Amino acid sequence: MRHATIYCVGLVAVLVLWHADRAHATIDSTGSILPSDLTWWTSYTDGYVGVTGYGDMTVSLGSHLMSQKCYVGFGSGVKGVVTVDGTGSALTRWTSDGELHVGYQGTGELHILAGGEVSNHEGKIASIEGSKGEATVSGSGSTWTNDGDLSVGFLGTGKLNILAGGSVSNHYGYLGNEFGSTGEATVSGNGSTWTNSNCLSVGYFSEGALLITAGGSVNSACGSVGAYYPTYAKGAVAVSGNGSSWTNDGDLTIGNESEGTLLVDDGGTVRSHTGRLGYYDESSGEVTISGNHSMWINSGDLAVGKYGAGTLSIVDKGLLRVGGILTIDDNEDGDSHVNMSEGGMLALQGEADQSLDAFLALVQGTDDIRYWDADASDWAPISAATPGRDFTLTFVEDLNSDLHGHTVLTVGVVPEPGEATLLLAIILLIPLSRRRRR
Repeated sequence: MRHATIYCVGLVAVLVLWHADRAHATIDSTGSILPSDLTWWTSYTDGYVGVTGYGDMTVSLGSHLMSQKCYVGFGSGVKGVVTVDGTGSALTRWTSDGELHVGYQGTGELHILAGGEVSNHEGKIASIEGSKGEATVSGSGSTWTNDGDLSVGFLGTGKLNILAGGSVSNHYGYLGNEFGSTGEATVSGNGSTWTNSNCLSVGYFSEGALLITAGGSVNSACGSVGAYYPTYAKGAVAVSGNGSSWTNDGDLTIGNESEGTLLVDDGGTVRSHTGRLGYYDESSGEVTISGNHSMWINSGDLAVGKYGAGTLSIVDKGLLRVGGILTIDDNEDGDSHVNMSEGGMLALQGEADQSLDAFLALVQGTDDIRYWDADASDWAPISAATPGRDFTLTFVEDLNSDLHGHTVLTVGVVPEPGEATLLLAIILLIPLSRRRRR
């Protein structure tokens, strides 16, 4: 049996054939590519696709590529495209210093499809100011492995699409890395995963956006949305749809030094250990949990407004669980609060279903929890609400529930007793079915 193999340290490369001659290699290239002779591509060679003009390369049917650093869309105003298509088609890094640039000075595209594989040290999408880059990893078994960091929008405009079971992994992840850049990522479809072995920053020094939908999942050691520099950085994340999830093993900060927003809706799930909204001075963090089965499971402490401004809205049967201490407006300057309506649920550790005062005693800071007063058409302090009509309190004793030992405050459109029991039972079961496999 004949095999065509290209070992790659980045992207484009030298062809090594086992029991076959070079004429049978399924690597097609056109346009401006350097070196133009594939036999010159080795683990010591830098590869360029799109140098002085358009360049295109396709790797398929079990062929492998090898090179040192790789540049797709190298020249200013020039476009380069690389496609790795088909099970067994692989680009594998050969040495530890191999970098992959998708859109260096020009426009670059990387397509990893139908089981194709790309491996390199550090990945950058849109590397230089004014550049554009887009990488798509689509299909079960399609993978992009970065031993180092992955920056989507390093200095230019970058996009990352992980679709239909594709997988991307890296050390640190950045969306909108340096000043003036823009980074966007979409993780969509069952089995689609983005794994960050360290922290993921959405809007690091600039603008970043992340959409997790239709069963996609993102995992990170910690997360920051709107990380640094209030004047420049903005971050936005949406986790939407049943089975869609963002899991942080450590801290999750929405609005670290700048502006950050998080939307969890339509059955999406966010998990973290410690949560913070509006952490430093001049920062602002806004989180909305909306929709039946939508939830943020925070196993440790949660601060809504540490030194900055924080707004947390739990609406339309959304759920927030806090396993540690909930603090609202820590510096008590009146700029942070929790809004609840339409059956939104807040679960705090401790037995405090005897009275609202007992529940609020579990909260530190200003305990500024508000409900929607339909008569006044405005938010009002929860202390002014009527028990049984505007809110209920339920202590969860079920040992098998993720909410065991928590008191649940349900605010807004409170269902009939039978419906309330059924709804709470469903909510309690959902986290169990979504626990990460270890």
